[in-house]
Amino acid sequence: CALRVAEGLTNAGRSVGVFASPHVERVTERVRIGREEIEDDALAAGLERALEMQQAAEAQDTPGGRASWFDLITVGAILCMAQVGVEWALLEVGLGGRLDSTNAADGELAVITSIDLEHTEILGSTRSAIAGEKAGVLRAGRPFVCGVAQRPELSGLENAWAVLDERARELECELHWVAPEVTVAATNRAIAAEVLDVLGAAGELDQEGRPMAGGLLAEGPGWRLPGRLERFHRGPVPLVIDGAHVASSVERLLQDLASDESLSGPCVVVLALAADKPTGSLLKTLVAKVDSCICTSVASGIHRDADDLAALAVEVGLDALAVADPGDAVAEACSRVASGGWVLVTGSLYLA
Repeated sequence: CALRVAEGLTNAGRSVGVFASPHVERVTERVRIGREEIEDDALAAGLERALEMQQAAEAQDTPGGRASWFDLITVGAILCMAQVGVEWALLEVGLGGRLDSTNAADGELAVITSIDLEHTEILGSTRSAIAGEKAGVLRAGRPFVCGVAQRPELSGLENAWAVLDERARELECELHWVAPEVTVAATNRAIAAEVLDVLGAAGELDQEGRPMAGGLLAEGPGWRLPGRLERFHRGPVPLVIDGAHVASSVERLLQDLASDESLSGPCVVVLALAADKPTGSLLKTLVAKVDSCICTSVASGIHRDADDLAALAVEVGLDALAVADPGDAVAEACSRVASGGWVLVTGSLYLA
């Protein structure tokens, strides 16, 4: 969603910086100046300045001396954007919101796209608790664009929308709700369009002197990052790579891809999962939606063993096989694909 907003602002003739996470192939993926990924030397300079600040804070025995890696990369990214004088900086929260490094910035507008049961050991075990953490990015009297589904049938701990709505009222934020679309891509486009409409209504103009509006967005998926709906071919076999790693995001991913006629055949999944993810619910999402599942692992120290994951997959009714090496797992999946079929690699951005 941040990249779609950046696309619209760029099309409006405004200079834009984007900080997104995590990275998949190169750390420079995290920072964009306009359409381009930041150069190595520019990011290095920003990080060196951030490290100098940390060392000064450490010498003065202030909290900044205990800055984390993510604190430093956040500060480095913002310094890089300031160095080139961007007019708008789009900062994507790393985890939660209230205590995230990016929340040190005083945002003109807040966006929350969805609420998933993710990072529950840190953010809380219910959607309402996670919504409370994410609501920490709201600023008193400033607009709030929200794509979280309104679910009146849910009550109490599962009603994330109610928490966000109440917090917006408390802070007197003008709330702009965007109904979720059929696909994630369409939802992100709708949210980005609303952001541009809100900015236009607040007096922000495009390069022609007209109020900004959602019409600045092009059709199609827009700018993308590695590991998010990336498409390849391995010989004749279509291959999709996406880092979705919780049940709800995998379900939305499969819904998005179901509308693609080139992926109408049977699907073989290559799957790796971190040990702290809710494995059972994700595996159940795949049942009856995929032809078979090749379970693999990643040498990160946090991922499930391939044999362990395959055993769990078989328990929920999947046709599963363990192949420890990810490259071998993809080769096995491609060899199993029936005529007209395709391969989905998912479950972990490390795997991507």
